[in-house]
Amino acid sequence: MGDMPRFFLLEGFSGGEVVLEGDEARHAAQVLRLKAGDALTISDGVGREAHCRVTDITHGRVRAAIESVSENGVEPGIKMCFYPSLSKGERFSWTIQKLCELGAWEITPILSDRCVAREWSEQKANRYRRILMESAKQCGRARIPALNALEPFDECVRRQRTGVTLFCYEGARGSLKAALESAGDFDEIHVFTGPEGGYTLGEAELIRESGIPSVSLGKIILRCETAPLAAAAAVLYACGQM
Repeated sequence: MGDMPRFFLLEGFSGGEVVLEGDEARHAAQVLRLKAGDALTISDGVGREAHCRVTDITHGRVRAAIESVSENGVEPGIKMCFYPSLSKGERFSWTIQKLCELGAWEITPILSDRCVAREWSEQKANRYRRILMESAKQCGRARIPALNALEPFDECVRRQRTGVTLFCYEGARGSLKAALESAGDFDEIHVFTGPEGGYTLGEAELIRESGIPSVSLGKIILRCETAPLAAAAAVLYACGQM
């Protein structure tokens, strides 16, 4: 079933039939040229998937009979929530695409002092959500990471969270490995990573005052789009998910 073409129906599914419309239907009918009898997988965006067979393609709609429904089964056993500072151009698009591939649960873009990019709109957010959906399809996920609205750094830092929270900072002395080992067992983690120019001393001080551990990702200074991916891979490895 892993080779079946994958689609998303975010309103979910019930009963014995699903209907694809809009972009998903056009992709199925015009790009993949599916026809009656072809198999496909339709996911609800939150972890479930229906294994289906096309019954009819007419008037811009693809109808399919549901043969079975199951949990996707590829999600990491840990909820990884990331807070990357907003970056310029295609960097942020690339970052969230790769975070999806690594199993991110939720992504909150952060507006920190040295962010070069500072604008956010619903149009941009919708574009980023489409990128996440396409990435989820390509890597076989049935869950699309939630993308939250842009949030100011200080407000996000002060917000209460469950699980473990880490602040990836090039000036930190503690290692990510040590922080994860000292955290013990956890099933949810929140990771902050900085912008192109790095965090300011004031932001690092705010983190210190908040009690969030600052951790280093190594001696080499990573680009803003690389740091969250390095952190994600390290978390997965430390938790036995890789």
